[in-house]
Amino acid sequence: MRFATLLLAVSPSFVFADTIVARIAPTDVTVFTQGAEVTRTGQIDLPADIHEIVIPDMRPNNGGTDTPTVTLSGATLIAESRQNNNSIAQLEPETEEYAVAKAALETAQDAVTALEDEISKKQLEITAANAQLEFLKSLSNSDTLPDGIDTLRDLSQMFSEETLNANLAIQDAENAERKLRKNFPELQKAVAAAQRVLDALLPPTDRFAQLTLTVSVPVATRSSISSKYLVRDAAWRPVYDMRLTTEDDPKLVVERGALLLQQSGERWNDVNLTLSTFRLKERSEPSRIFPQPMRI
Repeated sequence: MRFATLLLAVSPSFVFADTIVARIAPTDVTVFTQGAEVTRTGQIDLPADIHEIVIPDMRPNNGGTDTPTVTLSGATLIAESRQNNNSIAQLEPETEEYAVAKAALETAQDAVTALEDEISKKQLEITAANAQLEFLKSLSNSDTLPDGIDTLRDLSQMFSEETLNANLAIQDAENAERKLRKNFPELQKAVAAAQRVLDALLPPTDRFAQLTLTVSVPVATRSSISSKYLVRDAAWRPVYDMRLTTEDDPKLVVERGALLLQQSGERWNDVNLTLSTFRLKERSEPSRIFPQPMRI
């Protein structure tokens, strides 16, 4: 792709048709013994005109080069600039996966809210029944009760029935509240799980480098965009698990594996991962070899 610096010189002031935000996640990662090369790929729709394409969530100080290598199909790259280590407001990803995860979190949160409403309703029933008991108690202690054995008998029966009903209402509401509260832990776990899924789709930090591309698009197209860069905070090394048996059939079993370390701040979810023994800082002369004594 040619970098059209001449166009900038003759046309110092562009009128950009659109500013297009491109969110492209890491898709391919090659991890070296020290450092890694990360490739992000994606597709964006570009109308015909001159546009600015903003990649807002690049990692700051990616190492090696200040600006990633960018390729873009169906467009001519005019200029690119980078804001490094700035706090940039992040919009929610416009992906189906994120929309599904967000809807799942909202559903889990709604279930917790509905349970809280049911518990509050039972607590209101308990409060109302207690108020009824207090009212009945105040009536029974009143000095203005009517005279007459039959009337007092009817009042006494009414007090007894209403007091029983109020106490039963309290008991039923308290039992229902206890049963409802038993569902809280599972619903809260569901919310936490849905939140973890959603968080995994968001950038892990609010400190980013923003890459801005100025491109000329002759014909509206669905463009494939790729960004490739190096990160320092990544490495891998081989690991071995040895099992020795000393019984009738003594043998040594060696299992090989790889330990991958990365602190780049990026999420490498579902990437095509390659482990390489190539050293980015290879020397032209032999380097000192440090022993690695085996210990038990």
